[in-house]
Amino acid sequence: MKKSIIAVILLIAAVMFVSACKDDKSPYIPDMYDVPVPTMAWNVHADFDILTPYDPGAMYTRLHAGAMPELIASDDYGLILPYISGNILADGSMGRLKYGFVTIDGIIITDLVFDLIERSYTYHWEYIYQMAYKLSISTPGDNDIWYMQSKYAACAADGSWVTPFEYVEIIFSNNYIFLIRDYETADIDIYDYDGNFLRNMLENEWVKYITENIWAADIVYSVYDGSGWVTVQSPYGNLAYVDIMTGEATYAQSADYYYVNNFSEGLAGIWVTGDDDRGSMLWGYINEDFEYVIEPKYMQAGDFLDGKALVSTQDGTFHLINKQEEILFTFEEDRYVGIMNYDMGYVVYPRVEGEFTKYYTNDLIEIKMPDRLYEIAFNPYVYELNNGWLALNDYSFGVYLFRHNEEHFFPGIDNISFTDGYYMIVQTIDDDGYYRSGVTTFDGREIIPIEEKISITRILGDAGVKAFIVNDEPQWGIWQSGGASTNTYTPNKYRLIDLNGNVLASGSGRLIYDDISQLYYVLSPDYFAWLNSEGKTIINIPLMSYMLD
Repeated sequence: MKKSIIAVILLIAAVMFVSACKDDKSPYIPDMYDVPVPTMAWNVHADFDILTPYDPGAMYTRLHAGAMPELIASDDYGLILPYISGNILADGSMGRLKYGFVTIDGIIITDLVFDLIERSYTYHWEYIYQMAYKLSISTPGDNDIWYMQSKYAACAADGSWVTPFEYVEIIFSNNYIFLIRDYETADIDIYDYDGNFLRNMLENEWVKYITENIWAADIVYSVYDGSGWVTVQSPYGNLAYVDIMTGEATYAQSADYYYVNNFSEGLAGIWVTGDDDRGSMLWGYINEDFEYVIEPKYMQAGDFLDGKALVSTQDGTFHLINKQEEILFTFEEDRYVGIMNYDMGYVVYPRVEGEFTKYYTNDLIEIKMPDRLYEIAFNPYVYELNNGWLALNDYSFGVYLFRHNEEHFFPGIDNISFTDGYYMIVQTIDDDGYYRSGVTTFDGREIIPIEEKISITRILGDAGVKAFIVNDEPQWGIWQSGGASTNTYTPNKYRLIDLNGNVLASGSGRLIYDDISQLYYVLSPDYFAWLNSEGKTIINIPLMSYMLD
C-alpha cells in the first residue's frame, strides 16, 4: 500500500514538471485602457454639389428582361447581326468566344449562348448572296456525357425563321440550304432561304442507289452552284442525274460513264472509258436527258462560259469550241492553256524551257508583253491581277502594269497587289526584307502613304473601289529600365480611309468588312462594334464579361 502511494505521488510530480516546461502559447491581450484614443479631425468638408451624375453613355435595350438563351423567330427584328463575348484579351489573344445576336437598332435579342455564328458560304468559302446564318452550340455526346459535340441550326438574316439544333453539319448552296442529320444514311433536310422545308433526301427513291463509297456530303457539294442536280451512282456502276427537289432521276444507259461535271449553260462534261487500245478516259458533253451533244473525244473538257468551252485533243492541243463543236480558236501546240483569274481571258503556259507565258483576252486577242520582259536576264515574274490587268516585276526598278493596248510603268515599287485601273495597292521591300504598303493612283496621287507593318484591304461597291481599310499589325517589343526588361505589346489599330485619303473612322482593334450587310465590324479588346458605310458607329457593345446586363 505504501509503495502504491509513493508511485502516485511520483506520477503527479512528473506531470507537473512536464507542464511547467511547456511554452505558454496563450494569446496576449493588451489592456485596452492603455491604448491611446485617436484624434479626429473634423475640419474635412465634402461638397457633393460639384459632382455630376454618372452617365453610362449609350444603353442597349434588351428584347425583354431575364435570360434569353435562344433565338425566338420574329418578323419584327430587321437585319440581325452577331456580337462576340468579351474574352478578347488586351494582348490580342482570344479565349473561348461566345456569340449572340443584336438587331441593327441595338436591341439585344439573345444572350451570348452560341459557340459560333457563321454567315452563308459555299463549301469552298465563296460568298453566297442570299444571306443566312449557321449557328453552333455544344451538347453532351450521345454515348458519352463527358464528350461535348457540336450541334447546328440555321436561321434567317432577319431572324424570321430558325431551325432546331439537331444537325451535324449545314452546307449552303446558291439556292438551297442542306442540313445534314446523318451522313451515313443521307438523312438531309433541304430548306430554301425563306425558311421553307422542301424535302428530306430520304424521300427520294434514288437514295437507295448510293453505295458505301459515296459520302453524303459529296452529293450536297455537287449542287453548290444552285443547279439543283446531283450525280449518284447505282450499284451497277451507271450514273444518274437527279433533281433533288422532285426526286426525278435520269439514268445513264452505259456503265462506262465514270464521272459527270455540273451543268453549265445546259451541258455537262462527262468522263467515260475510251474505245482506243489504251483504254484511256475521254471527255464529251451531254444534255440533261443524258443524250450526247458532243461525243467523248477530248482529254480535257471545261465548262461552257458565254457559249465557249476550252478542250484539249488527244495530241495535247487546246481549242475553244462552241456547243455545235465548231472550233473557234486553236492555241499553239506544245502549250498548256488555262483560264485567267476572274475569267478575264486565257493564259498559255510553255512546255518548252526558255519560252514565255502568253496571255489572251476573252476576245482571243493576244496581250502584248512589255519589251522589258525580254531584257530581264533572271526569272522575269508576270502575275495576274483583276480586271484583266497583268503585272511584270522589274525587281529593283519598278513594276509594269499592262493589258491589251495599255501599258504603264511605276518606278520605285516592288509589287502591286491590286488595281482597278486607277487606284493601286503597292508594296516596297526595305533592306531588312520587310514589306511596306500604301495606296497610290495611276497619276501619282498618294492616298495612303507607304508604311510598315500594315495590311490594306480595298472595299468594293457597285461602282468600284469605295474605301480602304488599314489594319496596323500588333507589335511586340522589350522595354528596358534600370537594368530590368519587360515585354511590351502594342495592340491592333485600324483606320477606314476614303478615296481622298480622309480618315472616316479609327480606333483600337481590327476592322473587317462584311459585304453582304455592307457594314464594318470591329474586334477590339475593349468593345465590339458595327459601323455603317460612312464609318459611323451604329452598335457599340463593351466587352466586359460573357453576359451583358
